[in-house]
Amino acid sequence: MGSLVGVALLTLTPQLLGMLGMHGPLVEAAATYVRIRALAMPLQLVAMVCNAASIGVRDSTSPLRITAAAAAINCVGDFVLCQVRLPV
Repeated sequence: MGSLVGVALLTLTPQLLGMLGMHGPLVEAAATYVRIRALAMPLQLVAMVCNAASIGVRDSTSPLRITAAAAAINCVGDFVLCQVRLPV
């Protein structure tokens, strides 16, 4: 399912953005963002299934630790890849 949604987003991005009322130069930037997010769609679905399976076997600490680690990696990645400059 995640792969199907990802492929649909990759191929239909301009049409979907047009249906949302986006026009002009903003469409190109939004399309790039949507396509990048679409590539992660299958992995996100796997993560959600693994999280649900862990909670289903009454292991709530492992998903919590994994989610916290993923959030920390995401924050560091944002600073490194996006070159965010914080005011000092």
